[in-house]
Amino acid sequence: MTEQSDWWGSEFGSEYMLRNPRHPDEMQALYLRRFGMDRTTMNEEFLHAVPRDARILEVGCNVGVQLNLLARMGFTDLHGVEINPVAVEHAEVLNTDLPIVVEEGTALDLPFADASFDLVYTSGVLIHIHPDDLARVQREMVRCASRWIWGLEYYADNGHLEIPYRGQQGLLWKTDFAKAFLANAPGLRLAMQRLYTYLDEPGGVQDQMYLLERQS
Repeated sequence: MTEQSDWWGSEFGSEYMLRNPRHPDEMQALYLRRFGMDRTTMNEEFLHAVPRDARILEVGCNVGVQLNLLARMGFTDLHGVEINPVAVEHAEVLNTDLPIVVEEGTALDLPFADASFDLVYTSGVLIHIHPDDLARVQREMVRCASRWIWGLEYYADNGHLEIPYRGQQGLLWKTDFAKAFLANAPGLRLAMQRLYTYLDEPGGVQDQMYLLERQS
């Protein structure tokens, strides 16, 4: 475990869950305000070639809103791993009767066999991994993925930039996470990426969505 794991697995992580959208419709509205398009539109652009029966894992899924949106798109084999036990309980309630299984675990040591998923992804999670641990987490994701790595994270093109988070240090960074994957896990190729500029914040703040694929 790390200092960051301790924070997110504790009451601090539970409070984060309560502050953020906990229903798919709330998440869609947030993306519309922020980017001028909903999350499903973004997902379709990147996942149109991924079979709907692909086995998919979200690392750091919180209450499973993103998984819920994928289920709405027709994906039928969805899994999540989440460090905060309260979030796992909420995920079970939110996703009742959907093809979604969420379990407690850490991104530092994913409790799954090698190549056990077709696609492994994060959404706003790698930004909370300390730069010293990022390579380990990314390699764990690649270890579990037979074909694709997908993600949406805060973006910076000038190295790892730390940002104070709710008055705390050591909890939030941004960088070019697709580039980091290519450096930390040889054998991947960048299939697609796009930068999305925030409409509701000044200064040209951007998120990066990327799709990486194992080279044959």
